[in-house]
Amino acid sequence: MLDHIAFIPDGNRRWARSRGVTIFEAYERGVSKIHEIVDHVVSNSIARYVTFYVLSLENVMNRSRLELNLIYNLLARELRKVREDESTYVKGIRVRVIGVREILPKHIVEEIELTEDATRRNEKCTVILAVAYSGVLEPIHVLARELRERGIERTLELLGNGKVSARFFTYLRDVPKPSIIVRTGGERRVSNFLLPHAPGTRLIFLDKYWPDITPEDVDLIVRKVPAT
Repeated sequence: MLDHIAFIPDGNRRWARSRGVTIFEAYERGVSKIHEIVDHVVSNSIARYVTFYVLSLENVMNRSRLELNLIYNLLARELRKVREDESTYVKGIRVRVIGVREILPKHIVEEIELTEDATRRNEKCTVILAVAYSGVLEPIHVLARELRERGIERTLELLGNGKVSARFFTYLRDVPKPSIIVRTGGERRVSNFLLPHAPGTRLIFLDKYWPDITPEDVDLIVRKVPAT
């Protein structure tokens, strides 16, 4: 079993153009693929943590309001579905969301918090959704939070005592670094994803678009990059 596998599910819009379908249909299929991959990871004990890059902070700032509302509505729907589905608890799936949630609509933050709280005690596999996420800003955002909560003197003391690593100032300081980051869609870059956690991580790039990914692709990746 891997500690952690992460996905950049890229290519939804290009898949829509190639098939002559709407972006809504592409995102719907993309969401179903996330569920399919999570089920496969959990059912086959592939990893204890699986992370998906749902929405970058840059996307929040630059995408059209129409497309953002589509993504937000899908996210809210899926968060509700997951926490209300009995199989979530039978399978032991916990949901966590990382990112600058202060920039998200209030109703999305409420859905996130409700789902995180409802699934908090599930322990078999943690599904992490990166929403309004920036790898560059992650340490700064967490440091600002620590300053608010601890105060500057206690935070400086923590920094100066040598007992914490740089990963302490990240969203996932309690989570193992990803063994593998997989990006679909043909691009050969990580696009600001999990930068504080990526040193030493194996990068896998697939030419196929995210809506076309299969559990067999995941199996092939895992076989090629065994856990260490």
